[in-house]
Amino acid sequence: MIKNLTVLIITRNAADTLVRTLESVKNIASEIIIIDDYSTDCTVEIAQQFNCRVVRHHCYDFGMQRAFALSQVATEWTFVLDSDEVITKSNKEEIIQALSNSKYDGYRLHFRNHLFGKKLMHGELHKKLVLFKTTSAISGEMLIHEQYKVKGVIGELKSEVSHYSYRSFPQIIKKFFDYSVRQAKEYKKEQKKYGLQELFLHPLHMFYARAIKDGGYKDGFARIMHWFGFNNASVHRLPTRLYSQLWLPLATLIHRCDVFLGTGGTIPWLLQFFPVKKIVFLYDFGFFTSPENYKHSASKLKIQTEQSIRIADTIIILHNEIYKEFEKRYPNFVYKVQVIPSGADHLQSVSEKPVFIQPKKPIALFVGVVKPVKRIDKLLSVVGDTYTVIAGPQEAEYVKSLHIGKTQNVQFIQNFNDGQLKWLYKNADVMMYTSQHEGFCYPVLEALIEGLPVIALDLPIFQEYKKYFPHLTLVPNEEKLKEALSKHDFKKSEKNVIHPYKWEVFNESLLAVVNCQPWQPRRLTEAKIALVVVLYKTLQEEKARLEEEIKTIFSSGHLDSTNYVKSFTIYWIDNSTNGKGYAAGINEGIRAGLQDGCDYFFALNPDISLKGISIKSLFEASKLFDVWGYAMKQGKHIFYGGEIDKWRLSGGLISQKPDNRLTKVDFISGSVMGFSKKVVQTIGLWDESYFMYYEDVDYCVRARNAGFAVGIDSEVVYDHFEVSQLNKKKEQWIAKSRWKFFWKYANVGQKIREVMRLPKTLMNK
Repeated sequence: MIKNLTVLIITRNAADTLVRTLESVKNIASEIIIIDDYSTDCTVEIAQQFNCRVVRHHCYDFGMQRAFALSQVATEWTFVLDSDEVITKSNKEEIIQALSNSKYDGYRLHFRNHLFGKKLMHGELHKKLVLFKTTSAISGEMLIHEQYKVKGVIGELKSEVSHYSYRSFPQIIKKFFDYSVRQAKEYKKEQKKYGLQELFLHPLHMFYARAIKDGGYKDGFARIMHWFGFNNASVHRLPTRLYSQLWLPLATLIHRCDVFLGTGGTIPWLLQFFPVKKIVFLYDFGFFTSPENYKHSASKLKIQTEQSIRIADTIIILHNEIYKEFEKRYPNFVYKVQVIPSGADHLQSVSEKPVFIQPKKPIALFVGVVKPVKRIDKLLSVVGDTYTVIAGPQEAEYVKSLHIGKTQNVQFIQNFNDGQLKWLYKNADVMMYTSQHEGFCYPVLEALIEGLPVIALDLPIFQEYKKYFPHLTLVPNEEKLKEALSKHDFKKSEKNVIHPYKWEVFNESLLAVVNCQPWQPRRLTEAKIALVVVLYKTLQEEKARLEEEIKTIFSSGHLDSTNYVKSFTIYWIDNSTNGKGYAAGINEGIRAGLQDGCDYFFALNPDISLKGISIKSLFEASKLFDVWGYAMKQGKHIFYGGEIDKWRLSGGLISQKPDNRLTKVDFISGSVMGFSKKVVQTIGLWDESYFMYYEDVDYCVRARNAGFAVGIDSEVVYDHFEVSQLNKKKEQWIAKSRWKFFWKYANVGQKIREVMRLPKTLMNK
């Protein structure tokens, strides 16, 4: 160990490489300092395990970050490494020898790159000044390829440091994008021009120099790689789509953002390849329900929305009515949805500012964009001679087509601030709304919160508002709208209305999503339980029997001496006539349970009996497992979960009772399966491509692949009468589903083996 030496490493989310780096330097220096740029993985924990001194500090400029790091060093010598660089035994011996009697103020070391774990033996061997006297060094202010500069004589060591810079294609792409944009910003800072020569000739020159002249091609095809960047100023010249789909994700990665909020309902396609939490806001589906109002943009909006829904980790919807529409159109993605009512009470803290309008009464008000989809022409036909103020930006051609003259009782206001908007809400007598489709309608919500009466067409979203705001009048058509206006019966709300549309609540809910707070189950005495029973031509007495057994468990079974679970809902899903499979039925129940805020789910067959099972034993396995089940009695036999054959991937039930009560298994029978909300939010819904059988096996495999524990409580036994034994198609369903499951999860070797034994399979041997 060199007492007057400090190893200095700057990190950000370096958990996958840091252990190897720290192992290589742990016995060489008196201190290892980690300057961590607020990592969100376990980088800091790893550093602490190696007794490193960790200092957290953020700076986008690499050079300034290097300068800060150097200021933390107190020893005579500093050795700088990146978190993906590993020193060898030869490095250690050479460094110890060099510092024992040094005539130099710093040393350059050789760095050998590795690509996908393979050492690159040809091409450029990089040299860096990374070992130097602390007081002799300064850091250059550069956004990329920053280097320490040393005053004095520089030496060079011969041994090579292993650099594991290129580990996977996604990591390489992310690194190159980051570097290319940093380089572009550096060019802008230096006012350096970047023309056709740099764009086309320089890459060709570098390819020749590294791949051909230096022999880089000898390292294999993967060695041949190139990349390019954009100048930062080009954002002002990029087409909108290029800006949103390329520049925005690049900016997200450059600034090392952990979260991307798609507030415009769109998430850039590129971000699906990077570990950024992606949250999309969906306001409405107007391009579906009223495509004629969106002209040529409807299909484009549909494609963008569906792409964003697939990519998103979380989908935030601002209204229950929009959630119902979403559930209808995208049922397989409802597990991603969180309904968070938007805040709309911000004007309450704003001071009013007068607006010049004519001194007439009554005053009808419209607030919103003046365009055809808002049907301003219909509004004007309703208000007639009533003095009307239309506040909002205008589509000029549309306003011209309305033929509104200066003598008419209509005043347009385009530019106004929040204070003036509040004044309009306070001084108007009524707000009129004739739009036939609204996904959120923020101005109506603002007006209602400010106490202004609103008369609008009866839309589903307004029905939700009606629950909280009695001064909202809904009418079926324009005739009734005109009739309501002519009565002049405008009563403003005089008291504070209790409603959920508060910014404080919205912010807390959104922060919980943004901060990736893990799902925490409520105590069982407070939790909501969903029991999903899929029926198929089930006799009424069988349904009544199972319902009574469930109610007995939850109403009288105690968790302990004082506590018991009360909040449960049975979702009866009848597949008797709809032609849907078991997985589709379970999913329908899960969606309903998610909408109702359930914490735990049970998938149940109707041909079971839970008689004699207590609420305590029902949840005992949930303490250890995320997906759990119980011992299943069929006739005279009892089965304890299932196991999957490692070659054929066929699922078989286990008849041997395990030694331990709570035991891990490959899968749980779908006749009774419990799972937490966290599982649903992570892996989604059941795979509906299985009509019957293996959907339960598939769900358990997906859960285990995602890191969840799957197991049974072998002491809790339920009866499964297995009515499906009487179905002549059972063997056909099992074979078809097993084949589907096999091809979904089998590797190449398993598939080859299965094809070779296909004749035997067809003969059922």
